[in-house]
Amino acid sequence: MVVLIDDRLLRAVITDAEPSALRRLRRGDPVYTTGHFYVRLCRAIASPSVAGVLSRSLDVMDDAERASFVAQLTELPADVGMLPLRELAWRIGQLAGEHRLNVLGLEVLAAAETLGATVCFAAGNEGPMLLEAIENIGLGARVL
Repeated sequence: MVVLIDDRLLRAVITDAEPSALRRLRRGDPVYTTGHFYVRLCRAIASPSVAGVLSRSLDVMDDAERASFVAQLTELPADVGMLPLRELAWRIGQLAGEHRLNVLGLEVLAAAETLGATVCFAAGNEGPMLLEAIENIGLGARVL
């Protein structure tokens, strides 16, 4: 199954803390994320002034583990895909007229639609308007 994951699940995949529910869903297939989710994760890790759920896992890492995580984050593992905005921009523009979502949400919709993906969110990271929009375009979403 093609799965599109949010920034919190991306962090979990990179740190080998992938939830078993996600592992079962994708059955070894690559996962995808969006450019905006990727940027949010990079921003949280790269900016010392940003303190929150995404950067919290760094607090328990030693210097070597942190360096390894940053290296994996900047390269992204081979089994993590991301569609370029070049392929999604027009559809994002169309979706903007149909859904009251920010650009991150619109990119999620366009990418999920293009991939035929189920969108997976870490608990607490899902938004009701985005979940409704995913359902309205006939795709599935899971909160893990």
